[in-house]
Amino acid sequence: MTDRDRENDGSVAAATEWATFCDRMKALGQRVLAEDFPQDPRDQTEGLRHLSRMVTLGLNLFVEYDDPEFPRFLRHNDDISQWGGNNPDNTYLYARIDAKSTYRLYGNASTTSGFIISLRDGFMHEGDEAVADLSSDDITTDADGNFEVFLSAREHPNNWMPMLPNATQVGIRAYFDEWATQTPPVFHIVKVGHEGRSPAPLDAGTLARRLDRAAHWIETNLVYWNDWLKQRLPFLPVNAISPPMKVAGGSNEVITYAGGRLELGQDDALVLTVEPIRADYIGLVYYTQAWFETGDLANRTTSLNQGQLHVDGDGRIRIVVSPADPGHTNWLDTEGRGDGLLVMRTLNGEALPTVSAACFKHSGLREALPPDTVWLSPTARRDQIVARREHIESRFHR
Repeated sequence: MTDRDRENDGSVAAATEWATFCDRMKALGQRVLAEDFPQDPRDQTEGLRHLSRMVTLGLNLFVEYDDPEFPRFLRHNDDISQWGGNNPDNTYLYARIDAKSTYRLYGNASTTSGFIISLRDGFMHEGDEAVADLSSDDITTDADGNFEVFLSAREHPNNWMPMLPNATQVGIRAYFDEWATQTPPVFHIVKVGHEGRSPAPLDAGTLARRLDRAAHWIETNLVYWNDWLKQRLPFLPVNAISPPMKVAGGSNEVITYAGGRLELGQDDALVLTVEPIRADYIGLVYYTQAWFETGDLANRTTSLNQGQLHVDGDGRIRIVVSPADPGHTNWLDTEGRGDGLLVMRTLNGEALPTVSAACFKHSGLREALPPDTVWLSPTARRDQIVARREHIESRFHR
């Protein structure tokens, strides 16, 4: 093929856009080391890893999964592609759609604790965030848990979700609060009328546009969440949890969020005491203060939910947050860090959760906690981690 032929078929433009993409990512690698980003050597190392993760995710989103005519679900915010404060007890799926079209979403999620379908007009970090939700509680299934939902502007019988004006994506959050027994769900999506058809081959012009779109998504993502954390962390209580806030969903869910930030020494332990509460879901997560990641989910207890938390004899849940392992069954691991962000979520609680906090030295921890507190041996802790790793591998890596 001659140079003129390449120009005529657009491959020169695509190659130029690829070179531009690489230059933009090179510049972003320097950007995340700048003074307005975290400066600790460990944070900077993890920041460059975070950038590599976002490059992989951005290319997947906009090169491989950006066709609303033939959508398919991309899993993101798993144990690797973490961004924007993901919940480890969710599996997140994304598919590109067009608000003028009709889609059939179908599958089986009976192996989960339920799911929420969300229509959005864009990504939060790019300035768009109109959202409409539909809960699995409001979806009719057959006896085996199979279901189908139509997404469209025009009403459909049975399970129908009105199309959000200007929607560009559909997302799914599937909940897992029994890690020992629950397995990944099955979701499919197809544009009505395109069943069994095949997309046209990728052309150079489309590839060039998608590369530019991916670069923009990656750039805005890193800058937005860095600024978001810097703006909000100063307003959170230190070594404590803020009063919970209600966030009403579109399908009768009521989600509450409570947060706090850590300032702990290596020998310090923060004890959070959660008063008895009935809720569909309770979860506490540790996030890195630098990159809003949930850490090594498989090999560390950086998150805990009601299926994993031990309840003391008085009905309260006590969680110990600390850099070093105190031996407590409900240990929230900060990966050796003294700083970080805590977020507690509840779903459909009968009342707002009440959480108190107190700091202790490791040497005084056993005296401060009830006599029936469960303490783990090193062997039992290893068994706990093995169970976590098996679930994460099953949910995200098979």
